Amino acid sequence: MAGHGVEGDWRPSVQTHRENIVLRIKQKLEKLVAPGGDDAARETKLNHIATQFEETQWRDASTRSDYTERITKKLKELEPQAAAAVAVAQAAQEAEAKA
Repeated sequence: MAGHGVEGDWRPSVQTHRENIVLRIKQKLEKLVAPGGDDAARETKLNHIATQFEETQWRDASTRSDYTERITKKLKELEPQAAAAVAVAQAAQEAEAKA
């Protein structure tokens, strides 16, 4: 495992940027989540989700590029899922309004 030591060195250089990375993840999530409800509760929940998301990628990544690729890939995977969830929620609201 000669390369393992080199791969392990990436975390200290990225550590100082994690807060900004979480903020960017949160901003991306805000675009995917339908607005509404209690703004403070929504903000708290988005912060929690973004932080947990980043921590999972941080823990599972083996290199700096793996870390950034994981975040990019996972966020792209969320886009169609979020769009589908919003469509289902809107259909349910419309059905309730008609009932």
